[in-house]
Amino acid sequence: MKFSLSWIINDDGGNTHLVDLSTIGYYLELLKNNSGSITLDRLDNEIGAISLQVLSDKNQYLLTLGEDNGSEYIVRSYFNKLAKGEMIDILGDNWDARHLTHNYDIVINAFKSFYITGDVSRDLLI
Repeated sequence: MKFSLSWIINDDGGNTHLVDLSTIGYYLELLKNNSGSITLDRLDNEIGAISLQVLSDKNQYLLTLGEDNGSEYIVRSYFNKLAKGEMIDILGDNWDARHLTHNYDIVINAFKSFYITGDVSRDLLI
């Protein structure tokens, strides 16, 4: 599988096509307690999971996976059924708190899974 990684962390950004787990881990660690985003795009896939992104702000994380099923683009996201349905500001946009997590291990596991398998379990991102 071929990937591209892009990031903006505290207003400093970049991208690379030289992607491996250690590079992904490095940028995920930089993002952990900061504001910004990381996107991992799969370059060799037109159908199925295409792009995994995390937005980070105030130690809250919005995790989304874009996939193309051949006829439409679908966005899957983390869902916390225990959270209240209040709106939370993440990087200037309001998001339903049920789609946010404070558990960064979930973010790390999703990126590892996407890199290794090309997808993320529907148990994690619905």
